[in-house]
Amino acid sequence: MSHPFAFADAALAEDYSADDLPLRFEYTWQHRNRGRHAEVALRDGAMRCIDPATGELLTAKRAQVLPGEWASIVYHFDGQEPFALVTSSFDQAKVGLHFPGRDLFIPGNVDGNWIAIGEDTIAAIRHHEQHAQRQTWDGPAGAVLHLGFNNNLGHFMWNDLSGLEAAIDAGWLKHVGAVVCGPHCVFPVEALFPELAAAGVPVQHWRKPLPPLVDHGPDSLPLRVAGNRMSRTLRRRIVAWALEAEAPNLASLAELNRPGLNLWCNLRLHNKAWVDQVEGIFGLAHSMAKALSRVQPSGRELHLLLDGTPDTSPLVAQLAEFLEGTATVTDATRIPLSRTIAMCGLVDLHLCVVGSGLTLPHWVMGRRGIAHSNQPHLGQQRFWNNVAEGAHDVAFVPRTAVNDLDAPLTPDPSYVNYQLDALAVIPLLDALYRQCDSGPRRSGFHQALQLAAQGRFIDAADRLISV
Repeated sequence: MSHPFAFADAALAEDYSADDLPLRFEYTWQHRNRGRHAEVALRDGAMRCIDPATGELLTAKRAQVLPGEWASIVYHFDGQEPFALVTSSFDQAKVGLHFPGRDLFIPGNVDGNWIAIGEDTIAAIRHHEQHAQRQTWDGPAGAVLHLGFNNNLGHFMWNDLSGLEAAIDAGWLKHVGAVVCGPHCVFPVEALFPELAAAGVPVQHWRKPLPPLVDHGPDSLPLRVAGNRMSRTLRRRIVAWALEAEAPNLASLAELNRPGLNLWCNLRLHNKAWVDQVEGIFGLAHSMAKALSRVQPSGRELHLLLDGTPDTSPLVAQLAEFLEGTATVTDATRIPLSRTIAMCGLVDLHLCVVGSGLTLPHWVMGRRGIAHSNQPHLGQQRFWNNVAEGAHDVAFVPRTAVNDLDAPLTPDPSYVNYQLDALAVIPLLDALYRQCDSGPRRSGFHQALQLAAQGRFIDAADRLISV
């Protein structure tokens, strides 16, 4: 669509090559730059944008937060024609410009899914305004940082927590009036980041039902600072929190700290699911059990640690029944997240779905493993090994081993289910097993228990993520 705004591309650009922002890890241009306008605004105390009509640099006069799946944030400017900058998506990118006088939306350099989110954001705001479904921010002045609004564990850790840590490391808490945690903050940010309390920054927790629309005037600046890599420090913070939360129960995990192979498998239903995962894992378990018996006939058992959303618990029961006498099975689908993370300290190898399935054993604990998924998500493998600093690389199943299915059809076709040829996984798993020395993990977990018993949770966490 043609439009008269000659500087629209400049307004939507995210090129910070001439800026003195703290360096980010760069594995694609997009992941280095998208969403960095929030960092600039936090540092400078104002959200600025080029007037699409004149090229003049303007400052936002007000902003609106649509608390929903992504906490879309819209900034309003009094340009030659009034316009709004719409931000959203996992990295809080500039998804487009809206001109209310023309009912015109100019999309940013993002894919179609995020453009649709931007258009839906404008429609939702218009609806809430027409029906007086809004409230005014009455909290502290200054920057108001938002996190935990997307129901996705991976994006919460990878983008939200890393973004907050980056803001803290940059010394920008002095500009922050409050932190707002959405309903999907699965970690207590106050515990992970004691720097917030030390700086006197209050944390508000928004549970469901959420406010429909929140207006911010010129004295408060809503932001979502999204990071692009989990630092080793962040990984250590998360594990330390889990160990402290599980301190009274850590000794009960010692039974998994015996000789053998601890194989973590992530189960998934509802979408992006390996449809024959029970049969596939059953076959892989038999293959690995045979490999263990060849190496050492006694004393080296296969232990399957099965994780997933609660709806996968019946799959765990099936596998436990099918594998009786072949492998021991531990159900991690119905336990607290803190215990799941602590249990990950015992993982030797993992077999997980690309995306959030990698979050705990790979991104947080850094273990070796194999990732599988449908074709669209396998196509993203160029950056998955760069999500977490200091983690071992994960191997990916061959794309020829994956057959995407047509259903269920979702608004995003990258979430179709798929079939996976388990025979193609066996040589990958066998190769990783040959590189695997479980001794350091067993002794490391024992040492971590001793450190945790002394209240040295950070040291205990560092021990677990260092093997």
